[in-house]
Amino acid sequence: MFPEIEGKEYGAMIISKYPLEESTFSNHISCLPFRAVSARISLPNGILEIIGLYVPSRDKSMKKIKRKKDFLSNVIQALKSAPVSNFRIILGDFNVLEPNHSPHYSFFEEWEYDFYKNLINNQYQDAFRVMSPITKEYSWVGRTGQGYRYDHCFVSDNLLSTIEKCFYFHKPRKIRLSDHSAIITQLSL
Repeated sequence: MFPEIEGKEYGAMIISKYPLEESTFSNHISCLPFRAVSARISLPNGILEIIGLYVPSRDKSMKKIKRKKDFLSNVIQALKSAPVSNFRIILGDFNVLEPNHSPHYSFFEEWEYDFYKNLINNQYQDAFRVMSPITKEYSWVGRTGQGYRYDHCFVSDNLLSTIEKCFYFHKPRKIRLSDHSAIITQLSL
């Protein structure tokens, strides 16, 4: 179901070859709830929860800054208050860079970097950084040719040993199916 907000339909999808169960994580998102989708998959050794996020972008306007701040704050609060599954993956377009992103862009604020740090501090790891600690990759490239790694896949600490691959697939961006590259993470569960 795609919710209707201000006369527009929004939606996101989680597709699985395994049966999906309802996840209550999305119910804990009160700010822009249509930008967070979640589902659970029963595995032989526990429940895997998948959370897809589409974090709003911003410019210098106070309205967009507040919208992004409120959404990021709400996600961190939901991660603390929602029931925790055995395993969790949080992925999507975060419109947030890692704190040591290269190149460093001065227009990103500390509160945006704090969101990334909060995930790390709450027992999640950036799967791409686990597999490629020093590689420069960009999932979005602006008109000026400057690159940004906006798209992330975080896994709960107990999934670290299951990561087999995590990389960016640039073809969708290069052939203009999307303005973002896809992030692909393969886990051995």
